Amino acid sequence: MGNEEAAILADWAYDCYRQGRLNALVNDDEEVMSDLRTFERFLKVAIWCIQEDPSLRPPMKKELIHSVSFSAISIGRRCPQASTTYTLQHSTTGVYIILTQTHTNISLDSSLSTHPPPKPPPHGPPPPETSPSDSFPCPTIPLFLLAIYINNIPEKTIVWSANGDNPVPAGSKVTLTSNGQLVLSDPNWRQTWTSNNGGGGVTHAAMLNYWNFVLATANSSNNAWESFSFPTDTILPSQELGLGSALFAHITETNYSSGRLGLFRSPKQYCVQRYGEGV
Repeated sequence: MGNEEAAILADWAYDCYRQGRLNALVNDDEEVMSDLRTFERFLKVAIWCIQEDPSLRPPMKKELIHSVSFSAISIGRRCPQASTTYTLQHSTTGVYIILTQTHTNISLDSSLSTHPPPKPPPHGPPPPETSPSDSFPCPTIPLFLLAIYINNIPEKTIVWSANGDNPVPAGSKVTLTSNGQLVLSDPNWRQTWTSNNGGGGVTHAAMLNYWNFVLATANSSNNAWESFSFPTDTILPSQELGLGSALFAHITETNYSSGRLGLFRSPKQYCVQRYGEGV
């Protein structure tokens, strides 16, 4: 789309907004129309962000970064005896546990725990589910990811995860230790993931612009660790894929294990590979 076409489209969207004809922008899409207030809010922000005068545009930290949280996200694993497929659970009972809002620094010795496994009812646990072939019991086991996701959009979009290949069970804890390391441990206190930054000089943790979570030092230009340096499956604005780094597409929309397709950066080029074979 050229600049002239984009300008015409933006003007038309603004006219529809002023005239109260938001339905025309989405062709009367039922899903969007069912939550028109949210759509109107996003449209206003979009119009605000494309002002010709840059001084009239909102600061990114104010309009975008407030919608991001660093979170432990519950997932479930079905039939562990038969497969390693992970499925995202959507829950209304506090499954998404917020560690911090982006405007708040996290002090050393802070921690967050997932909910412990529920106790079985007095009359005993419910009967287990069965495998697809109904050949053996198949319990559902709640598991968790430590992840960064974009919050204030219709679908919470995960843009980074620490332990996609190794989800942890309920009762696990993420801690910013007194020596400045970020540690994820299971209910038995076994470390399943760590930032492995040595911890020296860390004063706090914080979410910076464009969803970059950092372990900050007194020298604001030199972070001890940052999620931008360890991309998983997403490159965000202002983020670079360093030499020797790689992105791996997760297996499915609900399985955050590293998939077969990867994007690698060499000194001369970017290379897309599937299990080591050029594509």
